[in-house]
Amino acid sequence: MLWDSDSDRVVVTGVALRSCLGNLEQTWNGLCVNQIGLRLAAPFPQLPAYPLGLIQDTPFTVSGLIVPVVKELLLASGLSAPLPECAVVIGSSRACQSQWESLMRNGTFEGWENMFPHQAASVAAAIIGSCGPVVAPMSACSTGIWAIAKAYQLIKEKTCLQVIAGAIDTPISPLVITGFQQMSLLSKNFCSPFDSNRDGLSLAEGSAVFLIESLKSARDRGIIPFAEIKGFALSCDAYHMTSPEASGQVAAKAIKKCLQNSGLLAHDIDLIYTHGTGTVMNDQIESKIIQSIFPVDVHIASIKGAIGHTLGASAAISAALSIVSLDQQMIPPAVGLKNPAFPLNFSKHATKAKLFNILNLSFGLGGQNAALILQNFNC
Repeated sequence: MLWDSDSDRVVVTGVALRSCLGNLEQTWNGLCVNQIGLRLAAPFPQLPAYPLGLIQDTPFTVSGLIVPVVKELLLASGLSAPLPECAVVIGSSRACQSQWESLMRNGTFEGWENMFPHQAASVAAAIIGSCGPVVAPMSACSTGIWAIAKAYQLIKEKTCLQVIAGAIDTPISPLVITGFQQMSLLSKNFCSPFDSNRDGLSLAEGSAVFLIESLKSARDRGIIPFAEIKGFALSCDAYHMTSPEASGQVAAKAIKKCLQNSGLLAHDIDLIYTHGTGTVMNDQIESKIIQSIFPVDVHIASIKGAIGHTLGASAAISAALSIVSLDQQMIPPAVGLKNPAFPLNFSKHATKAKLFNILNLSFGLGGQNAALILQNFNC
């Protein structure tokens, strides 16, 4: 196979998403009018009500959520199965944990063979008929960026021309809720990242998947990409399983390496999609890191006040919405932010802006740090 320079550029040509605000279009439109998809819910009788990001009245399973998202991606990308040469990289933080909990409560293990950690990737591969690499990364809240990074590598290495990549989490289960409550990380109110009165995160369901391919593949199909993947970087604090390292130096290292890998400087970044969980320490340290690297006027996006924290899917969802930001040249408002605790450049309303480079940040449990830069393809 002959490869030209277009084969070395990696682009995004399709996006599909589900959140508690709906699909990609519904979620974006909801964000832009300060809509909150979280609602007080008690899906388990043994637990009190919490603000949760449920997509429907009852919690989703991994298979139940990944099927419609992948099918929507195929439609949006102009592709149809079978796609035997297309790789799949879809990760999850909690995978099928909620289903395993259900089996334990019911005292049966019927169907256990459909509840492995790689379930989402396997289901997606079956939908498209993939005979290529099928990978299921798990890197806490940074899983979505790691999945996109792996897709980028597969294309750069010329293992394949196209990859369906992304992440999913359906974490609303008794054990997950109780675990986060025991760590004092759950908000008793509605999640309000970077607010002086923030008191924790709100768990939510969600998924975002992308068609990632070489520019040559996209041009051969007559497709204009949504965005180009300029670079990424990963690091680990090696500090604590649940607490972020206070100095933020290792997390900052991932951001600086991402800029270097992308051939960009800090002032080239127009908008940062933050991790912004709404917990006291995470928001404080993330704010400190941003202020230490970037100009004071860099635009800041914060979305978890609207759609909650989807754990392993959160970074993929942020990446999907940042692609819409590039397409619409629009910064969404920081939903739920009333009294900013930090001098960051948030928007109260959807704001038009000239956007070329968007940085996505994710900081997961265990010190899993990730940064990803997406660039307007027409830039």
